[in-house]
Amino acid sequence: MQKVSTPLPEKSVEHDLAKCKIDHIETYLYDTKRIESGVIGIIDKSMCGLMVISSRNMSGFAEYFIPIENRHFDLVQWAKVFMKLKGVSIPVALDIVEEKDKLGGPIRTNLAKASLMDLASKLRNPAMQREGNTHISWLDRAVLFDYSQAYFSC
Repeated sequence: MQKVSTPLPEKSVEHDLAKCKIDHIETYLYDTKRIESGVIGIIDKSMCGLMVISSRNMSGFAEYFIPIENRHFDLVQWAKVFMKLKGVSIPVALDIVEEKDKLGGPIRTNLAKASLMDLASKLRNPAMQREGNTHISWLDRAVLFDYSQAYFSC
């Protein structure tokens, strides 16, 4: 049998992820009074929001709930630990996140890990960004700002 073509070189997805640096991190704190939700009992005793981590014009996101004792919550103080992740590759960011107490607790650790894993999935399969993103209008910054009471970006 005649060899018709040479096989394509194997592409290392993890190697490609190592080249993807985190360009931007955004954290939104929702205005719970503006959110229509069936979880009013939970929202009354917690703060909730969204984290968006971006690289190469793709974004990974995850939502969070933070139980609170009083209604005063400083998003900037809470979210500034994520600045450690900006400018590093996704595998390095995951290493930072997985180090014990590097981000100051399980809520921030799980939030960053979920956002990074979502971003990595979309970078591995760019079609996911288009096909799987049924919440595209929700990720519109204007809508997010309308439904947020605080914002942090780095």
